[in-house]
Amino acid sequence: EPQCNEQGHEVFPGAIINFKHVSIKHQPTRCLEVWLSSRGMATEDIENRHQLQERVQHVHSHRIDALPRFVMRGGGAYVTNCIFKPSSGENIEWKVHDDGIDLIRSANLDGFETRPTINAFFESQYNSKRKRVLSHLKSGSIPVEEIRVTTALQSDLMPDTDIFVIQCLCAPSQKGIGTQPKLYSVRLAFTVDESGNVVLLPAPFSICDCPVGIGPCAHKGTVVLIVFLV
Repeated sequence: EPQCNEQGHEVFPGAIINFKHVSIKHQPTRCLEVWLSSRGMATEDIENRHQLQERVQHVHSHRIDALPRFVMRGGGAYVTNCIFKPSSGENIEWKVHDDGIDLIRSANLDGFETRPTINAFFESQYNSKRKRVLSHLKSGSIPVEEIRVTTALQSDLMPDTDIFVIQCLCAPSQKGIGTQPKLYSVRLAFTVDESGNVVLLPAPFSICDCPVGIGPCAHKGTVVLIVFLV
């Protein structure tokens, strides 16, 4: 029987492992590598078993779900971005700068301006990452004029569900020689759950171009705070 993720989509074989039955420490190396790859995590830079276990533990602590099999290419498990399409018509209408900010302030995100939403994003983060988020916010790492917002998008991953998307650019956390021109593209996607609350969707809906952008990176966290403040 095929394995499925929490959304009910079929996943790559070996993507779902119950670590309560067999702990991370006692899992075969290949099984842990497949488990990471099915969540879009690179394994080529892992030098030893200890690093592998630490990375699996870190990803598992953030409750990152396995990606659907149809968004992965072949056995190598290279991840593609979620493909959005307009819910009506042929073109996507982006609101930019002030118009985008006005759209964030509109009724589309009324349910997002709550403390539980902020806590859900930051409760599992290390203090070092929280400090980087505040540093990004205070130093203006995100050009406000580059913020783009659109509503009523859909994806085959969540059929018949309207998705609200905020997209912008963010400077890297480590700034130095060679990083000045570099900007990461950050995308946050929201939808309304069964209770009527606006919720932040995980990867591959929300994603950042940084090396750890499939999870809750500092760049995503900065955009979350900006939306909260707006």
